[in-house]
Amino acid sequence: MITLSLSAIKQLNIASALNKSMIRLALRAGGCAGYSYDWSLDTPTQDDSVIEGCLIVDNVTADLLGDVKIAWQEDIFSSGWNISSEHLSSCGCGSSVSVGGNHG
Repeated sequence: MITLSLSAIKQLNIASALNKSMIRLALRAGGCAGYSYDWSLDTPTQDDSVIEGCLIVDNVTADLLGDVKIAWQEDIFSSGWNISSEHLSSCGCGSSVSVGGNHG
């Protein structure tokens, strides 16, 4: 199950309103850890899940992510997405992820 923090929902709604389209999160093969996050603007299809009315995720990505929490974090030096799960491991640069353990 994909869970969005309140800060993630707010940020996704802002981005959707500015772009007049929903935000899609997908995992694509590649990157130093095996998969990379792919964020894009899109409209949902019947094979997608729409999380909290603001995030589109395809079934393959949802299965690979399993139980995750997605948050938007801001501090004085940076801002960005934090995707956390017991079975996801990020690489050193933080732009790719490996999937392992029990999920789905």
